[in-house]
Amino acid sequence: MKNYLWLLGIVLFFSCESKKETTGNFADVEIQNLNNFLQNNAADLVVIDVRTPKEIKEGKIVENALELDFYNNSFEDKLSALDKSKNYLVYCRSGGRSGKTVGKMQKMGFKSAHNLSGGYSAWIAK
Repeated sequence: MKNYLWLLGIVLFFSCESKKETTGNFADVEIQNLNNFLQNNAADLVVIDVRTPKEIKEGKIVENALELDFYNNSFEDKLSALDKSKNYLVYCRSGGRSGKTVGKMQKMGFKSAHNLSGGYSAWIAK
């Protein structure tokens, strides 16, 4: 019985742990919805390409995308300097780095950032 009470206490502790309230829009964008998303958000959308310069030379989804190399030492500083009130779409090669970037943006207080699921690889495969 004592073992069950101990286990219950641990479960309650972790389930009651304070969670940071997050507000804003951080939904993923699926590749098949990309064109609609770009058209519907054209007025206030900033697209960020977080691939390396070498990867960017292979081609871009959006030509005027802001280029922020995820692996660059100044990446987080450059990211945090962006206007947090704008709407962002972030992409990389396959969605991993851009997903992490959107998570960082959410923690930094950005109001709206979206990860392009599958990234550049999904875009060229469609």
